[in-house]
Amino acid sequence: MLKSRAAKIILLLSMMALALSAAGCGGGKSKSKGTDPHAAADPHATADPHGGGGATASLPPGVNAVQNEMRLMNEAWQIILTSVSNNNLAAIPEAIHKVHTARNITVEAINNGEYTLPKNPDKMDEFIQMDNAFHDDLVRLLQAVDANDLQAATKQTGVLLNGCTNCHTKFRFK
Repeated sequence: MLKSRAAKIILLLSMMALALSAAGCGGGKSKSKGTDPHAAADPHATADPHGGGGATASLPPGVNAVQNEMRLMNEAWQIILTSVSNNNLAAIPEAIHKVHTARNITVEAINNGEYTLPKNPDKMDEFIQMDNAFHDDLVRLLQAVDANDLQAATKQTGVLLNGCTNCHTKFRFK
């Protein structure tokens, strides 16, 4: 019974994560500050998640910086949920490192006024605070993974999913 309930919860979280992150945020312009300290401190993160050079690396055609980061977060969710459900956390760090790396491009786009929130565009400072908190939560997941602590990783996965829902509700869904 418990395994069945856990499987249903994981399936529900998987579906919610995919639904929330698949499309990414729309947009095009506003303001931020600095670079991503998570990627800077991450030895596996590079400035370009596509393997080229620099935070100004080209994005896929028709994709803005936030959509690119959300695409990588969607890929990370698939890995995180599979890894947690199989109690094999080893693949999680690489997926998170790609998200942290992509964040450099997002921060640059915000700093350059190249991104506008699709909803509540006047609340960019709040968006930045929520984004910082989310990336701090990703670091906490990495800490749980480093400790090989399945329970902490599972709990942190739920915290992260709540962060996605809160941000998308406030800044994405119209």
